[in-house]
Amino acid sequence: MKKIIVLVSALLVLVAGISLLSACGGEDDPIITERPTTRPIEHTLTAPESTVASGNLIIGQDGKEKTVPYTSGDGSAASILSILAEETGWNLDTAEIKYTAADTVAISFKSDASIFNSVPADQKADYKETNAKKYVTQILNSVAKTLVQNQCGSNVYFVSESGGDLKFENGGAQFSISASSPYYTVLEPQTQG
Repeated sequence: MKKIIVLVSALLVLVAGISLLSACGGEDDPIITERPTTRPIEHTLTAPESTVASGNLIIGQDGKEKTVPYTSGDGSAASILSILAEETGWNLDTAEIKYTAADTVAISFKSDASIFNSVPADQKADYKETNAKKYVTQILNSVAKTLVQNQCGSNVYFVSESGGDLKFENGGAQFSISASSPYYTVLEPQTQG
């Protein structure tokens, strides 16, 4: 008798389940007029994950780079730039850090970043540069070499906020940096007429 009761109970549960499924929209349900189609998965490239919260800042240029270890942050490019800014006193506010491939990062700075302003009189002594062009290239070299050193990309591009070439008119120095080639391979910025 117990087996019959268990069997009948299981059958009732099965019937109730089928009733619920058909109430949710079966093949002949007039409310559902179209089945959803499968959409392709959209891929967005993101920064390579880094579990390293320590590394080295590479600051300077012309063979006079200084290596400064750090042990904070989350290892992302934004975190590393924040640490570099704190160490040097430079304003490295970015408009965007965009990964266009697993090993390629394009960086655009906000208009108030140090690279777009005159050479400040009150610089940290270890990183002082009075020549306007060298001041800008020292900052860009330091950013590029630091990001490459800390595996945030092996191709570092600097672009304007609109994605084009960077143009400078700081302290009488007029030059530009191409957005179409990686900066880290350029020892001196490419000037464009």
